[in-house]
Amino acid sequence: MVHPTDDTPEPAGADPRARFLRQLLAARSVHEAMKAATEEVVAWVECDVSWVAPIVDGHLLMGAHTGLRTVEMASSWTLALGEGIGGRVALDGIAATCRNYAADPRRGPVMARVIDQEGILATLTLPVYAGEHIFGVIYAADRHMHDWTEVQLDRMGQIAQTLSACVASLREVDAVRGALLTAQEELAATDRAMRTTELVADSLSLRGGAHRALEILAQDLGMTVELRQREGAAIDVVVADRTMRDPEVRWTHIAGRTGDFAFVVRGNRELTRSETRLLRTSTSMIGGLLTDLAIRARSILDDGNAQLNELLDHEWHGPSRAPALFARRPNHRGAATDIDAGLLGDALESVLPHTPLCRRGDELVALLDATDGIPHIRDKIEHGILPRIGSEPWVVVIGEACDGAKNLRVCLDNIASIGESARSDEHGPRVRTVNTIDATLAGGVSSERLGRQIEHLLGPLAAADETSGTEYLRTLTAYLKCDRHLGRTAARLHVHANTVRYRVMRIEEILSMDLKDVDHRFRIDAALRLMTTAHGS
Repeated sequence: MVHPTDDTPEPAGADPRARFLRQLLAARSVHEAMKAATEEVVAWVECDVSWVAPIVDGHLLMGAHTGLRTVEMASSWTLALGEGIGGRVALDGIAATCRNYAADPRRGPVMARVIDQEGILATLTLPVYAGEHIFGVIYAADRHMHDWTEVQLDRMGQIAQTLSACVASLREVDAVRGALLTAQEELAATDRAMRTTELVADSLSLRGGAHRALEILAQDLGMTVELRQREGAAIDVVVADRTMRDPEVRWTHIAGRTGDFAFVVRGNRELTRSETRLLRTSTSMIGGLLTDLAIRARSILDDGNAQLNELLDHEWHGPSRAPALFARRPNHRGAATDIDAGLLGDALESVLPHTPLCRRGDELVALLDATDGIPHIRDKIEHGILPRIGSEPWVVVIGEACDGAKNLRVCLDNIASIGESARSDEHGPRVRTVNTIDATLAGGVSSERLGRQIEHLLGPLAAADETSGTEYLRTLTAYLKCDRHLGRTAARLHVHANTVRYRVMRIEEILSMDLKDVDHRFRIDAALRLMTTAHGS
């Protein structure tokens, strides 16, 4: 069977409106239906021009047209509701005829010039409905004056009525399509949220996975996710977009079985419903994990403190121990919390099992097995432990290997003292070791031994200064205080920058050290301060 198309000629005796009805049935949009209606008006009502104007934000706008000559009419024609003939029809729903638009007192002052340029004189205007509400108006117009016949009025009414039914149907279809699209989008968002929730759950099943869980949430949302103690102190902050300026708080939630933790989300947009559900589910899981972590941390710390006290009270037999201080940098919160202890305890258990963890003041100290040497311990901390607890906020000071209570007490004091200065050094290394010079910095070494250590490191410079008047020690001190900036150092010493550059080169040659190396700089800086203290004494 061959279906007729829009171009198929109508058979003799066929309903003249059949083509119009087929066009409306085939219309996929309101615009297609309006265009078909204007063509039907020109053909069946037998007029020069027709256009349909839907109501948009209180105004009639040109929706579709047939027979217009001027671009201005097609592109700029508009009427406010209640203005002109069409505006009144759209407001009251009563059809209006006009024999001579040029002399009609109802013509709108704004669009009169545009219609006059089009040459329109006689108009017939009817309302178009969509359900119970007026959708807009449809026009029939001629470029000569005449009275509209009863046949024209009847045909125009039929076209307006048929278009009204089609518009109402298309709007219902659009509403269903919109609801379906919204449902599909919500389903996709829910599916994505479920996958993200699964990733969060997987990260939490691993030891120390709370930080990774926050990273997953931040990356999925493209926002900043903060974990705080309920009173406000930050525990962990993950920033997904560091270019974001002044992000606003978009969501907060109290979690944990006893409500100990607060989650805050910051961003430059509102959260969707699926994102809110994702956050509520994920943060509840994280809060539960952190509660368990804090409870477990107290047990870990109790056991660690007991073992530390046992080592301090008695000489021990077995492997030597190297204490490692884990300190928070000031701009990442001060004292280490139970959450920190739980995360660190889990990381130690995975990387260096059977390592006691205790609290010393506001910081955490791990008593590491030093059998394999300090370099081995440092490697494990840098590549195994810090990645699990988030390396950015932490600085670690590894003490010397100790084999007795006396040595352990001195070493604990040493790393505490060095940790205090290391915390404030934002540009220093994450992990530091206590070498001989570092230990003397912390105290607890005889003045005779202190003098030998200073002489060993700085003696060659002092000798050069004494024999040649080179001022290497003064230059080195100024250079480190000026953060190795040649210009500032030169200004401080009242010499040329090239002079400073040459002296620094000679200092490195004499000491066999590289001042760009952070560990070398730390040792030299410590020795310079010790020398100042020794001379002051």
